[in-house]
Amino acid sequence: MSSWWGQEQLVVDHEQDGGEGVDEAVTRCRRALRDTPVAHPRRAPEAEALGNALARRFHLGDNAADLNDAITAYRDALKAPNADQGWDRTACQVALADLVGRRYARTGRRADLDEAIIRYRTAVRRTPRTRPARRTYLIRLAEALTVRGRLTGSTLDLAEAADATAEAAA
Repeated sequence: MSSWWGQEQLVVDHEQDGGEGVDEAVTRCRRALRDTPVAHPRRAPEAEALGNALARRFHLGDNAADLNDAITAYRDALKAPNADQGWDRTACQVALADLVGRRYARTGRRADLDEAIIRYRTAVRRTPRTRPARRTYLIRLAEALTVRGRLTGSTLDLAEAADATAEAAA
């Protein structure tokens, strides 16, 4: 059984069992990742599945350790060599950007905001204009750039945010 399917099913079951399902998903995903060699094509999807399970548990329990572990899992997925052809690297980039952005909101750590912007830019650059997801990525990029622009007073960030917003609206 793929750890991704198992994680998805356990997360669905979570609402019915008081939270134990997501804990089981994390356990199964950790095991699947541990059992997947670094150079195996499934390594990236397995690491992403762990990140997804940890992110879900973070959203349910607001535990900073889960947030940090999810970020680490997504980074590991993006570093994995030989990823499956069907694996969506851009979706993983965005999931990571969302979480480092969330961590920035909690801690004010500027490096997290900067990383979120870099990851959103990468997602926008890699997503064809014809894909509906690009609009979402542009909006998230604009939001992060606006936060940083207001924080630093950077008119370049604010101008890029305005451009991204205009493109998303077009």
